[in-house]
Amino acid sequence: MLFPQLPTELFIRLHRNCVVNRQFVERLERTETGGLVHLSTGEVLPVSRRRWSLVRRQLAGHRSYMS
Repeated sequence: MLFPQLPTELFIRLHRNCVVNRQFVERLERTETGGLVHLSTGEVLPVSRRRWSLVRRQLAGHRSYMS
């Protein structure tokens, strides 16, 4: 079965079970276990260690909120 894919210009995968809309990302925070994404909704979501570099690069052109 094929699943429809979300447009990568609008969404980003943080880890295996979490995809977020880039428009809601306010900032990134580096931690020992990977990182955290702070959303404009007030939620804070984990980023896997494996995906940290990719998430950071993908969001770098979107806004400057690296910490």
